[in-house]
Amino acid sequence: MRGFLGLDPGEHGAGSILSSTGKILSTFSFHKATEAEMGSWFKEVKDKYILTAALEKVRSSPQMGCVSAFTFGWNYGLLRGLLAAVQIPFEEPVPQTWQGALGCLSKGDKRVTKQKAHELWPQSVKLITHELADSLLIAEWLRQKATRK
Repeated sequence: MRGFLGLDPGEHGAGSILSSTGKILSTFSFHKATEAEMGSWFKEVKDKYILTAALEKVRSSPQMGCVSAFTFGWNYGLLRGLLAAVQIPFEEPVPQTWQGALGCLSKGDKRVTKQKAHELWPQSVKLITHELADSLLIAEWLRQKATRK
């Protein structure tokens, strides 16, 4: 089965996989997960689905403290490494690209993207947290882009 993997590398980031019809197939919160747990999830979903991925291309900002910026960069690098290790092809949209395409420019307000995710998956409102919302929307952006081709 084909799957679209959306990855939010933030400190409270997550990964989400959607089917070609937009059904939520799998989610994984990276918050408090070990590298081994993340690697196991990547291997498990790679074995189960034919995946393409979108990893949000992010940068630190002046408002971030040193620890936050380091954690952000660490997560981003770890996710790139995991994608390469399990050989999942990926692209890196900036937030403005996927948010603009889905009509949910957040300017950093996670409530905007969580609300959009609730609109797209009303049957999964209890599942969709601030941690999962962006990864679901990144996966949806990738799915829509692939189905337009």
